[in-house]
Amino acid sequence: MNSKNFNIFKPERYLKKTMLLFVVFSTLLTVNCYGQSITWERVYNGPGNQPDGARSICKAEGGNFYVVGYTFLTFSLSTRSIYVLKLNPFGDTIWTRIFSDESRGPTGEAICSSSDGGCVITGYWGNAFTMKLDSSGSLIWLKFYGGSPVFLYDIVQTSDGGYFACGRYDNVNFSGHVLKIDSNGELEWQKTYPAQFSKYFTSLEIAGDGYLLTGTISNFKQEKGRAFVTKINFNGDTLWNRYYTIDTLTSGEKIIRSGNGYVIGGNVRWISNLDYTRMYLLRISENGDSVFAKILGGPTQEYFADIIKTNDNKYILTGSLDSANKLFGKIRITDSSGNTLHEKKLLTPDYIAPYAILEMQNGDYVITGEADMGVNPIFNDLYAIRIDSALEYTPIGISIISNFIPEKFELSQNFPNPFNPATSIKFSIVKPDQTKMVITDIMGRVIETPIDKYLIAGTYNFKWDAANFASGVYFYSLYSNNCNITKKMLLIK
Repeated sequence: MNSKNFNIFKPERYLKKTMLLFVVFSTLLTVNCYGQSITWERVYNGPGNQPDGARSICKAEGGNFYVVGYTFLTFSLSTRSIYVLKLNPFGDTIWTRIFSDESRGPTGEAICSSSDGGCVITGYWGNAFTMKLDSSGSLIWLKFYGGSPVFLYDIVQTSDGGYFACGRYDNVNFSGHVLKIDSNGELEWQKTYPAQFSKYFTSLEIAGDGYLLTGTISNFKQEKGRAFVTKINFNGDTLWNRYYTIDTLTSGEKIIRSGNGYVIGGNVRWISNLDYTRMYLLRISENGDSVFAKILGGPTQEYFADIIKTNDNKYILTGSLDSANKLFGKIRITDSSGNTLHEKKLLTPDYIAPYAILEMQNGDYVITGEADMGVNPIFNDLYAIRIDSALEYTPIGISIISNFIPEKFELSQNFPNPFNPATSIKFSIVKPDQTKMVITDIMGRVIETPIDKYLIAGTYNFKWDAANFASGVYFYSLYSNNCNITKKMLLIK
């Protein structure tokens, strides 16, 4: 490896000098990591002040977690770097690491916990690679495995302490590719599984006597694509293949174990009067036979990203919803038969694209991806959100000052006032309740409802950004505990 082209940055040292990492956040609703819920929403802007995003998440010790994705260090946007963060339960950054290679532009696509408290990462680095970091972020090993360009999309730790990863091999066409390494990252074996036209693995699950892999296959150029599951033994020999067509195009994106079988999540291309994409759930038996298939959502574009099975036998799917030319985050809870029980749209000024979800010990969920929340004026940032089991969360802009029960319901005068373009509003609520803040113009028209959340008793601060509104008089009203207060503020530009 050429040391001139490969660099490991430790941005927490670098950022003390450059001040280029801005974290916008709302703080926790409670300080008990393992009991009551903690909710927050944050974005993380990398040291290059360029596009950043997350692709995968896994657990660390003490309720912490690791996130991996990509960042750009230069304005040219020609070369990606691997971006790794370790976050605490409240979303605070413990450390970050960036791995760059000017010639090959690596990106982290998947991360899994190691038994010693560290993590192992894979993705794309010109060809297949894995790297291991310890719990403090130090690089233990970085291994490359020969062959043409290989993209790896999923990795798990195996019972022997090694790791198994899957993805695609780029030759003339795409072929499925897997590799098995030992606990030190040394290659034990790798194997390619070709198709007549295109085949790739996006997710894997360990079975009792081998591995199950899901992905999408096309046997000729005009074929839209079918989801499939391939089962191989621990030596990589194929035991069986199963193929699934739910609609015109069916992609296999994620496979997870569920009871005595497995569940696959992915996308279908629904073609009727309209042509749009929707999420689906497919339940299969141990032998790969279809048990049921469920197409989710309505006549709008929805894109699947990840699925987990909860401790109470429900499924949580995350992805994106394309609505009114904006891309919103989408979270859906279903029962064991795929029936939707609850769903939530994650709002944003521009777009949110969730990629991975992780269940926390207390039943909360952390979702990571990328988003444009209006913080970075040009590019998207790495995005993370922690929600409770009811899919509620504290949005960017609101933070709790104190969770001591205040003496009275109160709404303070905004500060500064007049303001341009942002102002802070302090308020107190005396008991848990659905709390709403409404902004109206001089004509009494509602222009924004920035807060409409269930909040616990406490004192809060809310920052309102009026960059998109004209100069003038505005009113802000707070509704909670069957009470309401209204005050006036002045925006001068």
